[in-house]
Formats: sequence, C-alpha cells, structure tokens
Amino acid sequence: MKTFLSLFALSALAAGGTIMPGLEEVLVRARPDELVDVMVQPCRRADLSSPRAVAGYDEKLGYLRSAADSVQRDILGWLATTGAANVRPFLLAGRIALSATPAVVRELAARADVDYVIDDFAVFLEPAGAAPTAEPDCSPRWNISIIRAPECWVEGYDGAGVVVASITTGVETTHEALSGRWRATDGWFDAVNSHPDPYDDNGHGTHTIGSAVGGCDIGVAPGATYIAAKAINAGGAGQSSWILACLDWLAEHGRPDVLLAAWTSASRYDEFWFAPHAYLRYLGIIHTATIGSSGPNGATSLPPGSYPVAIGVGATDSSDEVAVFSARGPAPDRAPWNGNEYWPRPDWNLINPGIAAPGVNILSARHTGGYLMMSGTAMATAHAAGAVAVLRQKDPGLTHDEAFSLLADHAARPSSGAPYPNQSYGWGRLDVKAALDAVQVGMAGPPYIGVQPGRLSLAPNPPAGGWATLHYSLPGSGPAGVTVRDVTGRVVAVARTPDHLAVGSLPLDLRALSGGVHFVTLETAGFRRMEKFVLPE
Repeated sequence: MKTFLSLFALSALAAGGTIMPGLEEVLVRARPDELVDVMVQPCRRADLSSPRAVAGYDEKLGYLRSAADSVQRDILGWLATTGAANVRPFLLAGRIALSATPAVVRELAARADVDYVIDDFAVFLEPAGAAPTAEPDCSPRWNISIIRAPECWVEGYDGAGVVVASITTGVETTHEALSGRWRATDGWFDAVNSHPDPYDDNGHGTHTIGSAVGGCDIGVAPGATYIAAKAINAGGAGQSSWILACLDWLAEHGRPDVLLAAWTSASRYDEFWFAPHAYLRYLGIIHTATIGSSGPNGATSLPPGSYPVAIGVGATDSSDEVAVFSARGPAPDRAPWNGNEYWPRPDWNLINPGIAAPGVNILSARHTGGYLMMSGTAMATAHAAGAVAVLRQKDPGLTHDEAFSLLADHAARPSSGAPYPNQSYGWGRLDVKAALDAVQVGMAGPPYIGVQPGRLSLAPNPPAGGWATLHYSLPGSGPAGVTVRDVTGRVVAVARTPDHLAVGSLPLDLRALSGGVHFVTLETAGFRRMEKFVLPE
C-alpha cells in the first residue's frame, strides 16, 4: 500500500494496483458468483499543499469534492459495466466501497489507476469496563474536578456555541443529562441501520458524549451542542465503510468544531485511516481520539489516536496514575507517523499519547436511563473533546495544532510520571483551566487568534503578492531567528525579531522565492516553532 503522502497526479503502476493480503484470502475462499465487500483506493488523491487547497471551509470542501470526482470518475464508469453492487464513492481520500465477484475484484485491482483494493474490514470499540449503576447528586465528580472544568464554568466557559461530534454507537438524546442540546439540523447520521432518528443500542456513545458535554456535572463542556454519527452496531463492531460514510457526513453536513472518536483500528500499523483524518484536520475540525486500551506494554497505541493528525488520549485514575489498560507509545517509526510535516509541533516525534485524562470509573449517562460507571481510554478521550470545546468557545479560530499545544504545554504533570513528555502520559494529565488561561484572543494586526507563548502564525497563508506577516509570541523577550527553507531544506531567506519584543509582528518579503512548499521557522534558546506555506508556481 502506498503511503498517504502523494501528489494529485497519477502514480501509475505497471501491473495495476494491489490486492491486500486479507482480501486475497477472502477471494480464494469465495464462490465465483459470490459478492465480496471491498474498498478501492485510487492512485490519485487531493494534494493539500496545492495553493488551490488553502481557503475557507466551503472552498476546501469544494476542492476535496473536485479531487474525489476526478479520481473516481473513470473507475465508477467502469464499475457500472461490471454488475458491481452497492457502489458508494467517498469524499475523503477518494475511496469507493462496493460489492463484486472475485473476478471483477481482480480486474479492478489490475487497473492502472487503482492503488489497492482491500476488504471492508471490521472495526471495533475499544474494550470498556463497566461498574454498577449510580445516581449523581449534580455536584462535580472527581474526574470533572481534577481537570478543573468547574473553574472554567465560573468564568463563563462551558463550551457554549461549540459543536462536538461523536462517531461510535449513537446517542440517546432524551437522556436528562443530554436533552435540549442535540442539534436537530444535520445532527444525526446512521451508517449501520439507516434510522432517521437518534438512538443508541449499545451505550458506548451515550456514555462518552455525556462525559464530553453532559449536564448534571458529568460533562466537561455542558454548554456545548452535540451531533452524532452511528458507525458501530449493538455488538460493538462496525465495517470500515460505515466509518468512512460517517466521516464523509461529518465533513459535508455535520461540520463540527470538535470530533470525539471512540473506536480503534485492530492493527497498530494501519495506515488506512490516516488520509481521511488528515483531511478533517485540513478542514479545521479538531480531532480527539482514543489510543486504545491495550496496555500496559510499550508500543501498543493504536490508530486513529496514534496519528499525528489527531490528539491521542491515554487514561488516568483518581490518583493521577496511568491506567494499567491504557495503551502506551511510541507511535510507529514509519510513514506516515514519522513524516514531520504532519506533526502538530516539532517535538511531537512519535510521543503517544499527546495527553492523558481521567478514564477509570467515570460516571456518565446510560443509554437506557440513569447513570453508569465505565473505564477506558474512550472515556478519557471524551474529557479531551470537552476541553477542546471549552477552548474553542474562547477562541473560535483555534486550530488543531494550537489546541494540541495548549493542552500539552499546560497539562498537569504528576511527579510519578516524570520526566515529561513520555510514552504513558504524553505531555501530562489534562488541565482544562490552565489551558484556557493560556488562550489569548484579539492580538493586534492581521487576523490571528490564540497566540500562545512560543507560537507563530503566518498571515495571509498563502502569502498575498509575495508578502506575509509573521505573528509571533515568545516565552521571553527577543530576539529570535527566523529562517525560511524550501521543501528540500535549503535556506532561502533569513530574518530576526526585535530584541525587546516578546509578542509582535514581522513583515516578510517573499517575492524573490520560487513557487512551491516552504517552511518558516522561529527559533531561539529553549524552543523552535515551524509554519508551512505555499507560494504559487
């Protein structure tokens, strides 16, 4: 399988695409007339470094639609002549799901415009332990208090105006802790049973959404609005095509601010989900994801939480110890994980999780009514999703990378986990109040929201007419060196911030630079920050 990092151009294969090993086993066993559920990945995908790709949400979505249509058109036309059934093209990464006979599948894989064909493999909820039911007294539980969420509420930050989306087993919107804040318009999608109204026949979705946004002091962001997509059935399993359908729905219709992903891949080295989640980050959706409950051994974290395009979350208990079941890093040292162009910060460097959060004996909503204690990294991820909603209320322009650094740089660091960052806690245990206090809104100059100490942003991006302004915030007074490199790493421009300014703006004349991808780096003693930009050819 090719990695995600590919240009929007044909990557021709002399002998066509690849039939992945798991599918080959299915094809060998299948009858000649049996329809096999598969997914196809075209050779071409949308290149996010293209200048055309940098714009507002609608423009970015239009770019992805155009790219998907271009790469799928010929394949869909051919499939229409083969008797293939249930053909479903997807927007994100341009994949196509279908059912076809073994002969058609092999002929499909042999096409020069096909990268690979894979079976519609199963996806599972991470294991979650449950404890006897309990009724809350509508006072903050330990998990809400320890991350200091009530202190944010007192200041008026409870996630109001922010939309949190969940992809798991659904949601029971009539539960007392969740009623009144479900967004009815474009607020529900069922890829499993196609029911028009929200429901949850498993309970996992209702519980995790409750921890993110529930009332009665069970949720981190009780003022937030929520939507839900069902990709997992009553038994806790789903098909990959159901997940893709939910991700597409989120991108096109749900358009949330924050995504709570409470499922995991079965394989540590699964690259399949990277591209769709990279496109969600490109659209501006901040993605929190479980790293799995497969601990305590090292190198056990799972996608999508192990990807650098997600905020991966591990689990802690009421004593601030990492849960035994919480998976550990590092993330795999291979593409796409080790492609630092995807890292949320230069020092991410395969550290996984990014942060830890309460995930042991968490009281939240039960789908059949009342409340239930559950444990798992999905429960921890729900706390992180709620925390991001609180931050985005204060700064609606907060990006994924900025949210990651806010949570990481201002996390609590229990002494038992030192030194930090590490492969159990990441940068530490979630402290939403400390992160909220670090959000700075309304910096003077061209639009840039949420400057943090040791942060930078280039505006406009891409530069207009060869000019751009570098907005920066240093942990101390200047100066800091500014270096511009092309995609090969060659230094093409240098500058320097003023000696006395810790926060400021620096105009950059980029007119002499050639077109293509470039990186601007802000560097001084103790830290280094980098921003990517693209100049038209």
